[in-house]
Amino acid sequence: MFDKLWVKITAIIIGIVILIIIAFMISTDSVNPEALVTFQAEQEVSFKCEVADTTSERSQGLMDRETLAQDAGMLFVFENPQNVTFWMKNTLIPLDIVFIDESGKVVNIAQANPEPGVADSDLTRYSSDRPVKWVLEVNQGLCANNLIMPGTQISIEF
Repeated sequence: MFDKLWVKITAIIIGIVILIIIAFMISTDSVNPEALVTFQAEQEVSFKCEVADTTSERSQGLMDRETLAQDAGMLFVFENPQNVTFWMKNTLIPLDIVFIDESGKVVNIAQANPEPGVADSDLTRYSSDRPVKWVLEVNQGLCANNLIMPGTQISIEF
């Protein structure tokens, strides 16, 4: 009798563990879908990106992160092209902020530095020069090093 009970308990525990793993995988995919952003510059260069396509994900951005891989970034996706403004609140990594229009061309690039301890009202604002559909954040200097500039064409694979 004890053996049958043990088998049932073990089966239930394994089932629960499998459900937890599946739930984690589903929630991870929906929170951080990925995209590959490729720039057609002098040499083609690609970044594996987390996607921020909800208001809460865009608000969080790369806040409180201490590192970002050299081939990684965060792609902010907007439903409709619009003028956007970014700041570096609680952002610890110097970034290139790449503003990209609906046709997939770089509009402008801002080099943004962390501003620890600066009041929200005094944080530097970085804005698109015209309406954009996407904004990509990568480690500062990568755009200059890869000759990415306004007018550079991109492609995005979700």
